[in-house]
Amino acid sequence: DHRLTMVGTLRKNKREIPNPFLETKHRPVNSSMFAFKDKCTMVSFVSNKKEHVVLVSTLHNDDTVDNNPNSPTVRKPEIVLFYNSSKGGVDTVDKYKES
Repeated sequence: DHRLTMVGTLRKNKREIPNPFLETKHRPVNSSMFAFKDKCTMVSFVSNKKEHVVLVSTLHNDDTVDNNPNSPTVRKPEIVLFYNSSKGGVDTVDKYKES
């Protein structure tokens, strides 16, 4: 057991993503939908009327949503917050790799 975890986005054209995760027309803004299988969690988050993101994580195993007192209407899943806070490291590695 290497104790490795993964958090990342999925492209919306992947057939492994269930249809309800892709259909966002009738979902409210800032809504989340979760799916769980074994040690993997998938979340679909609608950030605004035209945008949504699908993420998968082996680090998170629940449907925890952040309750931000500064913005009570925006309730982002912990997976989204973690991804946003850590994705810069990948960009830095890519930048050094290109030079």
